Amino acid sequence: MSRISFNEKLKWSMQNDRNPLKPECTDKLKVKEYVNEKLGSGFVPKVFVIAKDVKELLEKVTNYEDHPQTCLIKSNNDSGGVAFVNDGQVDQEKLELVEKYKNKVYHGFIDGEWFYEGIEYKCFTEEYLGFNLIDYKFHCSAGEPRFCQVIRDRNIGKTNEVCVDLDGNCYDFHFDINFNLVKQFEKPKNWERMKEIAKILCNPFDYVRVDMYNLNIEDSTNKSLFIGELTFAPMSGNYRGTGQVEAGKLLIGI
Repeated sequence: MSRISFNEKLKWSMQNDRNPLKPECTDKLKVKEYVNEKLGSGFVPKVFVIAKDVKELLEKVTNYEDHPQTCLIKSNNDSGGVAFVNDGQVDQEKLELVEKYKNKVYHGFIDGEWFYEGIEYKCFTEEYLGFNLIDYKFHCSAGEPRFCQVIRDRNIGKTNEVCVDLDGNCYDFHFDINFNLVKQFEKPKNWERMKEIAKILCNPFDYVRVDMYNLNIEDSTNKSLFIGELTFAPMSGNYRGTGQVEAGKLLIGI
């Protein structure tokens, strides 16, 4: 059967690509090791404390000298939940969500996200990079970045989205209808380096989304770029709207 849409291609990948690197790179702690191996140090947010549950984590934070008062709390087997610690105050509702992932059971044979199965739960505190960062999501297929989904203004009202080609030209399609479509994009000064990084990280996979933050800090070390995570099944291949059909056409090779 010919696969045209993003959803069709992603579901095919979820079912057929059993790359053993996928579980490793789905684990939000182990993926940092993968990025360090491929890029060298300095491209992932720092981890301060790791624990087997939230109670132990908070105890370790208390005993950790000079632990940042502003940070993030995450679980390594999560697919979205984050607790924000602001000046020592934590969002309790989000913290409970992080803890719930300790007993989360993934049924990969049902939902297709087999790479979550078997990840041993850990929770950790992570470096906070800044407020309202722009999220650059490079959708890659057959070892090449194909287009970038740029998401901004998450924390200041309606979230905006634009998809661009690798030259920074805006596409007309609306990929994720949960966001507000805009058709404006200004390439960061280190855009070429961002594409290089996406290519290096995506090379072993038939499909992966490389999520990247750019702090736009000009320095000699070029360490203003940070990898958030590698994502193999965004929305589990259930995007709505005709834009996912247009996006699918860009995923060459699958």
